[in-house]
Amino acid sequence: MDEAAAAPGLRTAVDFYARKADRLRQRRRDLEVEMASVQAELDKTCTTCDQLAGALDEILSQTSDLGQEQDVGAGDAAESPAGEGSDPYAPAAAEPESESADETAGDRQESGPGRPRASAAKKTASKAKSGEVMQAIEQLLATSGKPMHVTKITEALGRPTDGKAGTAAVETIRATCKRLVGHGRVAEVKTAVFAIARLAEAGPTDESGPMSDAGLKGAA
Repeated sequence: MDEAAAAPGLRTAVDFYARKADRLRQRRRDLEVEMASVQAELDKTCTTCDQLAGALDEILSQTSDLGQEQDVGAGDAAESPAGEGSDPYAPAAAEPESESADETAGDRQESGPGRPRASAAKKTASKAKSGEVMQAIEQLLATSGKPMHVTKITEALGRPTDGKAGTAAVETIRATCKRLVGHGRVAEVKTAVFAIARLAEAGPTDESGPMSDAGLKGAA
């Protein structure tokens, strides 16, 4: 008798929880759709960021090159190697000549009181440092034998990846990788994942890779 009286209440409870389960399933489907949309938007945003960072890096590089050419005389320009512009590591190799040009420019500017010295040496040092980082990245990717995410590359070079300093370091390495892509030395196998060009089509895409040795961290 008691069981028969309890049946209506149990049926009501079963109906309630059945409807609640249906609502939760629908909510889960909605969240999955929203997550897919967010992921697609994130990928698009990262791609746009990479493109803009690469364009900015090229503009800054061209501006630096133009400033250096203005500081160097026509005679020094005639003595520069013919293939310098095609080699991404050329700035480091041309450092002694640039320093000589800077000294000449400094001597000219010191002839007038209160005039600042030319900044060609600083620009040359900055370009040489950039060339060292590019070499370190290429060496890291070549020795790892696997594609690496830009964050992993930044860590392997001994640079921070957390906080504001980490964000700046990661973006700098990303832009440098983009320059290597432009020179055909590195390939971007997917968003923010890079591999040495000759290995880009071999093996599965893996964002991990062995950490670099102490020599690589010296370029950080």
